[in-house]
Amino acid sequence: MSFAAKSPLAVSWSDPPLPVRFMDRGGLFGLLVKNAFLTFITLGIYRFWARAALRRYWWGSIVIAGDALEYTGTGLELFIGFLMFLAIMLPFGVVYGLTGLLQASNPLAGALLRLVEVLIFFVLIQFVTFRARRYRLSRTMWRGVRASQGGTGGAYLWLVIKWTLLSMITLGLAAPWARLAATRYLMDRTALGDLEARFDGRGRDLLAAWATPYLLFIGSIVGFLVMNIGRLGTPGVLPQGLWLLFIGYIGGGLGILAYFIIELRYTIRHTRFGEIALGSSLAIGGIIGRVVGFCFVAGIVLGIISAIIAGVFASMGLLHPAAPGAGLPLASFISTFVSLIIGLTLVNILRILWIDRAIVRQVCDTLSLSNIDRLDRIGQSTAPVPKAGEGMADAFDIGAF
Repeated sequence: MSFAAKSPLAVSWSDPPLPVRFMDRGGLFGLLVKNAFLTFITLGIYRFWARAALRRYWWGSIVIAGDALEYTGTGLELFIGFLMFLAIMLPFGVVYGLTGLLQASNPLAGALLRLVEVLIFFVLIQFVTFRARRYRLSRTMWRGVRASQGGTGGAYLWLVIKWTLLSMITLGLAAPWARLAATRYLMDRTALGDLEARFDGRGRDLLAAWATPYLLFIGSIVGFLVMNIGRLGTPGVLPQGLWLLFIGYIGGGLGILAYFIIELRYTIRHTRFGEIALGSSLAIGGIIGRVVGFCFVAGIVLGIISAIIAGVFASMGLLHPAAPGAGLPLASFISTFVSLIIGLTLVNILRILWIDRAIVRQVCDTLSLSNIDRLDRIGQSTAPVPKAGEGMADAFDIGAF
């Protein structure tokens, strides 16, 4: 039986081959511009086909033991999943509107219904997350062998609920255990063909990495409150120590980003596929530097785009109110809307080119495999294949890609 991919990627090695490499096939910028244009002129409908095309680029650029991954999902499958999502959310939207009317006459009952809606939304997100992963793996192939995700959405939901409650009770200290419990459930039911994955990570191993951002957040808030005992809520008295909150939140945000990278590296190192053990030497500093640089450049890009659009409208004499006290004209709203659409589109393209591609490259190029010869003996998966795509997840923009 041949496991040759339908469209194998020709790889030329100048150095001794690594087991996993990111081989950029080129054309990403053109693909992103095409996707953005077609999504805009179709009022967002093309986004499902754009997502599928982008995944084909990512999957096809990841080379394992000389052969690229293959993504076989389609935009139509994602679109059908989105229609299923609309069917689920339509009655939810009606209830949401009725709750708003109830709040006006009975605030307490309205607030309780809002809480129920939040809980329903939380449950829905967990099902969507599981379903999205199951779909993506079912459309992932390597040498003609399909990946799969076992388990059920209900079991995954119950696991997440238990650990979420524990995290709330411990004020967030149990977060590493909660995250790794979800990872363990998913990874222990993941397979490539007949090669099943196993994850043996423990939350306590990540407690030190989690403690840094946690203490920065909590410490900054506690310090601010201590500095302002008796001042908060007093008319005419400004709070002191706002700089402490700023440092705490910026430092905590960077700490959480560092934690996610550490957790990813830890997850890779503690995952096995049968006899094949994974390793990672993923560095933290390079990724954080890129993210900080991107945030700075993105702010500049949005500012420039807003200034250009406003200048164009002003030169046409459209930004001046028709009469004193008339408020902002429609042109001002249109100018702001156009600025946001163009600016966010450019920022999204910049993010994929600058952040996403760099992270995927670094994860692949720092990943190692032991007993790689076992890959030559993989058998095909017998797991059932989902028919529809994860349109719900796409609507919520859940998942890495």
